[in-house]
Amino acid sequence: MKKSFKFKIVSLALCAISCLVLAMATFTKTVKTANATTQVTATTMHTLEGFTINETASVRRTEPMGIRFTTVVSAEQKAKIVNLLDEDGDASKVQFGTLILPTDMLGSKELTHDTPSVVIAVPTKWNSETVYTAVLGGPGGANLGASYYDRPISARSFAINTETGEVYYTENTASRSIGFVAYYAHKGGDKSEYVETVANATTKELVFNENVSIHNAESEGSIVVSNEYDKSSANAFAFKIGGIVDLDTVVSYTSSNESAISVENGELVAVGEGVSTVTATVTVDEIVYELSKAISTAEYAPSSSYKILVPANADSYETQAAKKLQSIIKEATGVNFAIVTESGNETTAEKYISIGDTVLATDNCDLDGLAKDTASRVKTVDNTVFVRG
Repeated sequence: MKKSFKFKIVSLALCAISCLVLAMATFTKTVKTANATTQVTATTMHTLEGFTINETASVRRTEPMGIRFTTVVSAEQKAKIVNLLDEDGDASKVQFGTLILPTDMLGSKELTHDTPSVVIAVPTKWNSETVYTAVLGGPGGANLGASYYDRPISARSFAINTETGEVYYTENTASRSIGFVAYYAHKGGDKSEYVETVANATTKELVFNENVSIHNAESEGSIVVSNEYDKSSANAFAFKIGGIVDLDTVVSYTSSNESAISVENGELVAVGEGVSTVTATVTVDEIVYELSKAISTAEYAPSSSYKILVPANADSYETQAAKKLQSIIKEATGVNFAIVTESGNETTAEKYISIGDTVLATDNCDLDGLAKDTASRVKTVDNTVFVRG
C-alpha cells in the first residue's frame, strides 16, 4: 500500500560491525550531512559492468534499527575501480558509498548523485576487505518507523574520485521495503521484537497487475494454445508484501466463462472471444486473499513481431494500402500487424513489410528487374518484405 511521504530527517547510523554512516540526512531537495566527504560533486558518470549491489536487503537488529543494503566488491574489482578513477592507482582519492531514496520519489529516473533529495552515504569502515553496508534508520537515531514499513527503498552503490568527481555506479539498483524483508526474516525464524513488529504490521494484498503483458507466438516462454489466442502472462494477478511483488507466491484462478478464458496448468489462457470474470485466490499464513476481475479476451488477442512500415511522408495511397493490408491479414489470421512510421534507422534484419518508398526500400530494393504483378512489385531482403508500386 502506497503511503504519503512526509519530509522527515533520517539518519544512517554506524553498524556495530561496520557499515555506512550518514549523520542527519533529509529527504528534501538539499541533503544535509555532518560528513563533508559526502559533498563531492559528481561530474563524469559511468556504469561499470560487474559492479553490483546485492538485490536483497536485511533488517538491522541493533539500534537504530532499519533496512540494510550490502555491497560486495572483490579485491580485484576494487583495484580495477581505483585504477579507472585515478591513473596512479591512488586509493586515497577514491570513495565508495551508496545512494538511498524512497522508490516512489525516484519514479522511472536513474538513481545518481544528481537525483533530487538523494541521500549519499559513505563507509567509515568496511565489514571486511570486500563488504560494506548502508543502513536507513529513523529520525534522531530512532528505529525506522511504521510509515516506511510498506515503502520500497531504492539503493545504488558507487565509487567516486573525490578530486575530479568522476564516478562509477553499480549496474543495478536494489529496491526493497523493510516490511518485505522483515516478513521473510520472521518467516525464516527470526522472532526478535522489531522484526516481529514490522512483519506483523506489513500490508499483504492481492492486486491485479495493470501492466500485465501479452506474449505473441514468437516471444520467449509463450505457448500458442489455439490459432487465435496466445497464453497470457501468469502474473495477471500478483501478491504484494510491503509494496513488493512476491514472485514465488502461487496464485490459483477460476473463470466464469471458460469458452473465453480457461485455466490450463494453473495459468490463464485466452481461448475464444468474450468476457470472463476471473477470480484469483492465494493463501498466505493460513489467510485467504481473493480478488475478481472482468477480463475481455480482446486484451489477449495475439500480435505479430512483424510490423507494416510506411514512409515518414506517406501519401494517401501508401497510408490506405497499409491499412488495407493490415485489415486483410487480421481478417484472415486473427493476428494484428501494427502500422509504424519509419524513423530512418530501420534495418532489413528487423521484421517489416515495407509499403511504398520508404528510406529502407530506397536503400535496399531497386525497382529495376523486379517481378511485377498487377499492382506492385515484391521483394524480400533478409527479414523485410518490400512492396513497391
